[in-house]
Amino acid sequence: VEMFFRGVGFRRFGVSSALIKAALIELRRLWPQSIQVIDLLDVIRPGLADRYLPWKRAALLNELAAGLLYLYSQKQIFFHSRELPISKEIGDYPVAFPLSRESSESHRFATGLRYENHMIDPFQQALLPMLTGERDRDALTRALLDLVNNNKLEIPEKTEEALRKRLNGNLELFNKMGLLHKVDQ
Repeated sequence: VEMFFRGVGFRRFGVSSALIKAALIELRRLWPQSIQVIDLLDVIRPGLADRYLPWKRAALLNELAAGLLYLYSQKQIFFHSRELPISKEIGDYPVAFPLSRESSESHRFATGLRYENHMIDPFQQALLPMLTGERDRDALTRALLDLVNNNKLEIPEKTEEALRKRLNGNLELFNKMGLLHKVDQ
């Protein structure tokens, strides 16, 4: 049975191999951490279907590596040799990459660490430059509310509670896009 995933630039692609599906699910769980392919196999092997049990480890490793290399060659996934400084969890004082902040100030897109452009709306365009690590969520909410009250940001939500909810949702989205920097707090 084919399962669909979102790859580079959020493009959708299908996978039918249970081995590759399990690998992609585990890689998504680990993101943005790195893992060696051989260690990835050790993590996913216990959960594989019975049909893979008789396979020797070397054969499974070859199958896994070939499948991931194929997806890489089709520009569906990226490889990296070390952990990227991308946030896994959003800190108390969120920080967007300088490249993301700068691109959002003059364009309707934000550029991530992997030089992918993500389309953004006016709210996101106002928010990204504020993510310097100097403001917590309360301060970000107040700053956004000031923009709304001064007619510099047009959005339907005018209350602090609605803005806070929208802020949190967008921080989660920016985190999934890989726009937030990992900061030791």
